Amino acid sequence: MDGNDLDLAELLCARLCHDLAGPLGAVGSGAELLGDDADPEMARLVASTAAGAVSRLRLLRAALGTAGGVRPEGELHSLVRAYLDAGASAAARPELAWHSDRPEISGDVGRLLLSLVIVAKDSLPRGGRVSVEIGSPSSVGKIGLAVGFNGPSARLDPDSRAAFCKADQAYGPRAAVACWISRLAARADTAVVVEDLVDGGWIKA
Repeated sequence: MDGNDLDLAELLCARLCHDLAGPLGAVGSGAELLGDDADPEMARLVASTAAGAVSRLRLLRAALGTAGGVRPEGELHSLVRAYLDAGASAAARPELAWHSDRPEISGDVGRLLLSLVIVAKDSLPRGGRVSVEIGSPSSVGKIGLAVGFNGPSARLDPDSRAAFCKADQAYGPRAAVACWISRLAARADTAVVVEDLVDGGWIKA
């Protein structure tokens, strides 16, 4: 995938998320308006499900769409918190540990961070914790990013691990995000480093 192909993928992802977010938001609003005129529990379930889907799409659009400009660190934190909460039961909802030394994050670094969070959440089949460290370049990873995951049976998906090593030979939906991360890291003149731990690990860039 060359630079033009990557730009095209960004535009396609942004368009897909944009087109889906509108109808889902309308479904949620409609369920809230129904209120007591329909089954209240069902209306709440529909509204909650639609809101969760919109939260996921917002993060996916920010992570996989076009870079945009500099984002406040707090905006990225809010996107991640909503994404981890979306659609998860209380027992499976990941905790979030967040530490940042940067008040603002550039577009490409922000996309890389959000994409790493997607992989980290996918690595927690039974809930646990996602840890985000945003530091100065070389203090964490080469560009200052580290995302950890820890919980029962937590492990990096084999397809994602393969994509980090050989992005052009990776297949599967989870590998697609890892491949995307590898491309973004290469464009930032860095590489992804995986550190395995018992029931978890860290991904650094």
